[in-house]
Amino acid sequence: MAVSEIASDDVSGETSSRYDIIRQELALLSDWHRMRERGGFEKDGDKIVRSGAGRTRTLKPKHLEDFSDDDYEAYCQGHPSELTRKRFSIFNRFARSVCHMKAIARKEIFEAWAGALYVYETFLSHRALTLQQKRRPIKRFADLACSHGLLSWALLLLSLSEEEEEKREQSENQQQQTQQNYQASRPVTAVCIDIAMSKSSETAAGIFYKEYPQFCDDGSASVESPDNAESFSRWDYVEGPVENIVPHESTLLVGIHACGRLSDTIINLAISSNAPLALVPCCHSKKILTPEQAEGFAALLASKPSSSGNAPIPSYTLADFMDSMRKQRLIDAGYDVQEVWIPVEFSPKNRILLAIPPSTQLPSSAAIALTKPKPKTWGIPYFPIPLEDVSNARSVVRSVAGRVTADQRREDAHPPPAISVSVWLPQEGPQNDGDNDRDAISVQALQNVLNASDQDNTTNGSTPTMRVEEPQRKPYVNPTDGRISKTFRVHYLDCRNNKAKARARHKILKEVTIPHHFPNVVIRS
Repeated sequence: MAVSEIASDDVSGETSSRYDIIRQELALLSDWHRMRERGGFEKDGDKIVRSGAGRTRTLKPKHLEDFSDDDYEAYCQGHPSELTRKRFSIFNRFARSVCHMKAIARKEIFEAWAGALYVYETFLSHRALTLQQKRRPIKRFADLACSHGLLSWALLLLSLSEEEEEKREQSENQQQQTQQNYQASRPVTAVCIDIAMSKSSETAAGIFYKEYPQFCDDGSASVESPDNAESFSRWDYVEGPVENIVPHESTLLVGIHACGRLSDTIINLAISSNAPLALVPCCHSKKILTPEQAEGFAALLASKPSSSGNAPIPSYTLADFMDSMRKQRLIDAGYDVQEVWIPVEFSPKNRILLAIPPSTQLPSSAAIALTKPKPKTWGIPYFPIPLEDVSNARSVVRSVAGRVTADQRREDAHPPPAISVSVWLPQEGPQNDGDNDRDAISVQALQNVLNASDQDNTTNGSTPTMRVEEPQRKPYVNPTDGRISKTFRVHYLDCRNNKAKARARHKILKEVTIPHHFPNVVIRS
């Protein structure tokens, strides 16, 4: 493994040293848990092949003993350090919590942990804040296309450890927190965003909230209203497209295994807002290349790559070619980009781009989409997800987060089926005298009939399954015989996403229910 260093100043030297420590820890972690033997990947010449079995098996409570703190000295192979000891303990706590989920493969916790270490050390740790003094401290991150949300919990656990240490130091020194030092000392918060909120993410939230009540609520005073306590959950999950986010430079964007075009979408969002970015591109495909890029890649396959100026040096793999272009786009926009790798036995897609934005955003055309645009609505009306790290924006995020609000958005976007029925009203005449009141059809009369039918067919009868309304239109008058027709629209509330069932019930309504209760009207075909 290697680290591609872009800058050559003291900050890069410090960063490289911290990355070296992380690489050593991950190598020890891989060896200690025998990840290569459990079905990781190893090199056979120029090829990467699978070896062993078990890395994709689901972790369960029976695996808790695999993550014990008792064997630390053996784990660090006689080279203990306080930092390694602390991270070893945090990882084990993280893994034990995941075991209770009964839904996550073993390799996924190592992959999430490895990514979290690099992201945390680069953007969120106290050392990162010291090295980026010219920028506002990053205290919020958005985990994009997050799936289970494991990375977010790993980052929150790492931040919680440093926060507890800071509180102990403040207590010992009897220092009071003021509005001036609030921004640097308040806790890190997270928002997870994905097109579908998985059941496992809800399970994870329940487990981590139970084991770490600090994540449920924080009583710190806000910068915007220092006299009032601002209570909020440190973690939110919003079900919606990544394209809906409104990025801001105060919030770190994280995309682990951002598939295909999504990687380029996230880069565009980061550059447009001058936001810090951590990205693991995935699912590289020629289909998303522009014609010019496809021609460039074909030319590279036919000749040896060369280096000139600051241009990237692409390799002969499609992944390296595409990621080198993504990296160069960030550099052109003024970003300081570090390229690191997690162990291949954790994931074959193991390149991480860590991009620190310039202190002042540069005017650049780099925000133009790298690939052909492919807008997606996902069948849900647009709603903004503001990521600015201020109280108002966090409140908006909280209002659209969670399963209940996600289900409500889906229901609003996909209402239950509604089918119209038209009837010919009875003509005035002696044969209808005395019967008009009983047989007159109206919205309320038809609704009463349907409600009575619901009560006969259900045990409680409390929730109506059909709702009748009359469209705002003039009655139709037949020019031949002068008959008048009236149209009713029936909403089948219990047939959401099941139009066939609604049509079957509507057929019964026309052929049985209306003729039986309103014999003087005729169904208009």
